[in-house]
Amino acid sequence: MKRLLSIARTTGGFGGMQRLQSDLDRALENVPDIIYVIVRPFGTLLDPTFLFRALLHARGSVVHLGDASLVFLIPLLRLCGAQRIIVTACGLDVVYDHALYQRYIRMLLKKADHVIAISRATAAQVVHRGANPRNVSVIPCGIVDVRGLTSGTGLLSVCRLVPRKGIAWFLEHVFPIVLAQDPAVRWTIVGDGPELVCIEQLRTQLKLESSVTILGSVSEEKKQKIFSVHSVFLMPNIPVPGNMEGFGITCIEASARGLSVAAARLEGIQDAVLEARTGIFFRPSDAEDAARVVLSLLRNPLPPANVSRETKESFSWRHLMPQYMDIFFPHS
Repeated sequence: MKRLLSIARTTGGFGGMQRLQSDLDRALENVPDIIYVIVRPFGTLLDPTFLFRALLHARGSVVHLGDASLVFLIPLLRLCGAQRIIVTACGLDVVYDHALYQRYIRMLLKKADHVIAISRATAAQVVHRGANPRNVSVIPCGIVDVRGLTSGTGLLSVCRLVPRKGIAWFLEHVFPIVLAQDPAVRWTIVGDGPELVCIEQLRTQLKLESSVTILGSVSEEKKQKIFSVHSVFLMPNIPVPGNMEGFGITCIEASARGLSVAAARLEGIQDAVLEARTGIFFRPSDAEDAARVVLSLLRNPLPPANVSRETKESFSWRHLMPQYMDIFFPHS
């Protein structure tokens, strides 16, 4: 019986890394003929038993590290008899802009047997830090099975409200252009984060309270309902040095529901949107181009059934899991 040990520092939450890890756990638990062992911190990474439990299960196991920050475990896992060590690289865990962290990543990430990057942009950053390209593969994030298609209208964004997500930029520089051409447009923003207060103040300054709704954090159940009553999903990221978008998992969550995606052609988002099949890209930080794409999709969304089908065919775990298994157990 093959043994697969999964070590991750995430214990919950709604970020892309956490969603990827929880979805991957569920998928791997259903794979026959493997013993799947999960090690997570109890509470926080300061849990004193975390390292002990991780090393205890290493002997004879293929080990999967859930993100690149855990590469400090690689030498210890080898000493404890791990057969093979694979790291998933998510983006920020590779490019985090701190000199000591970057030295650490460059020294240890290349010591993994294989690195799974969630996008081509992330893979390029991994190779840039010394990993052998032959030991780097791209497997995108997956989507769990969802039922029901959107039957709504309007613009929707769901994200953590941080600068790279581009919500404040779009609100100030693009949405007034959109509204001038179509005063009936409504935009719903779901999420929390350090820019929330700034975005609320900007909405007031621009007198957009009747056109822009900010909901803050919502439950998973409510988020799914919100997807079903909008027609276009917006991901207007802007470049922020040392802070990249590894993939854009909310893009595939939305398009699985049939929403057309309007997104900046930037970093890992380029692997989360299938051009002209699930959405349309605009040039990053180009207000006129962003307005053009958004208005085009609001007026003529891509057929929801087609968008949903294309998303599920490309990002279903049934499609992705064989790729993982070929990397975990290459000679099986």
